[in-house]
Amino acid sequence: MISDDSKPAGSDGSSSASVAIVGTGAVAQHHARHLSNCSVAQLVAVVDTNLVAAKEFARKWKISRIYESLTELCI
Repeated sequence: MISDDSKPAGSDGSSSASVAIVGTGAVAQHHARHLSNCSVAQLVAVVDTNLVAAKEFARKWKISRIYESLTELCI
């Protein structure tokens, strides 16, 4: 739960939030484009069962971590 006195990441000079995208389709491309211009979030991981697609997505958006499943991401 977020308290009333909390601030979003980056609003007080703190580090940005780390974000993972699940899937590599059209919606993921849209989100990645907007996250790449966001000062309070950093796209750090992609999850997709299709590793070829995940690797291409990661290359395009300069993402260092690639996972085949949500379980793998969360461990």
